[in-house]
Parts: sequence; structure tokens; C-alpha cells
Amino acid sequence: MVIDAYIQNKKLQGEVRLEISTYLVDKGQWKREHIENAFYPF
Repeated sequence: MVIDAYIQNKKLQGEVRLEISTYLVDKGQWKREHIENAFYPF
């Protein structure tokens, strides 16, 4: 609902997609995970 409100407030046109990027430190090493097209607003 928050993303939908943002899109409407900004009057965005066209396709909108959301991605997720996470960064974690595991045993002193940085690990990055990126999920494209994680979900679409409705």
C-alpha cells in the first residue's frame, strides 16, 4: 500500500518495479544479494 501511495503521489507513469538489495557481513566478509523484480505494486 505504501508503494502504491508513493506512485500515485509522484504521478509516476509507465511500469514500476521494485528490487531488493541486501548487504550482510558473515565472518568478516561482505555478502551482497540482489533480487530483480522482487515484486510489482498493485
